[in-house]
Amino acid sequence: MFYGWRLTNDLDSLIELQKGIIEFDFLNKTQKLNNEISEIDFNMFYEISKWFFDDLKKYKIETKLIKEAKLNVEFGVEVILDKKKSGTIRNIKLNLILTSWILTDEKKYQSKKEYKTE
Repeated sequence: MFYGWRLTNDLDSLIELQKGIIEFDFLNKTQKLNNEISEIDFNMFYEISKWFFDDLKKYKIETKLIKEAKLNVEFGVEVILDKKKSGTIRNIKLNLILTSWILTDEKKYQSKKEYKTE
């Protein structure tokens, strides 16, 4: 979900940062950037958080059963200005490595995906 169309709401922040690691902790409601509490309030945190808690409710899963629910995003952004062939003012290359996990008493559910776009 992080790299969906709603990422555009955070794209300017990612461009300004150029690279780093974002960590969303949905149970503790924290956002970290490079292992520090983030001064940037990422819109995607709220999008994913809403989806996560709505899904728990939908499938009747009690929040207390979840020990951890986190998303880690390693990102790199490159901006190419004045790309004449496409007629755009800027072209953006975005590289993401996304690792998410949910931990319960019984199991750790984990997913890792890489996403590249231009």
